[in-house]
Amino acid sequence: MFRLLKLASVVLLCAIAPGCSYVAVSGAIQTNTQTANGLVSIVQFNYSNGMSSVTVVTLVSADAANTFHFCGDQRTQFPVDTSVQAKFSPGTNCDNLISVSWH
Repeated sequence: MFRLLKLASVVLLCAIAPGCSYVAVSGAIQTNTQTANGLVSIVQFNYSNGMSSVTVVTLVSADAANTFHFCGDQRTQFPVDTSVQAKFSPGTNCDNLISVSWH
């Protein structure tokens, strides 16, 4: 999302700046969205380095239990003992939650 805002700012600046007769924009939009399904087993809210917050969620499916670290306080999105599908984009320190649907 930040890359799109940055790109839009550069394009807008060149469009309104006098003497900007040639503009070349290149790059790719990353669509690295992933999906996780399962029964919410554990939800824990943590502060990381005292400045950022992370919600740790464990989803249990028929074959495995997977733990995810979502950016921010996402506790209301993951009621325990509820089957969910979470869409997110992986991040460095935490995953950016896009949407959660309850089943």
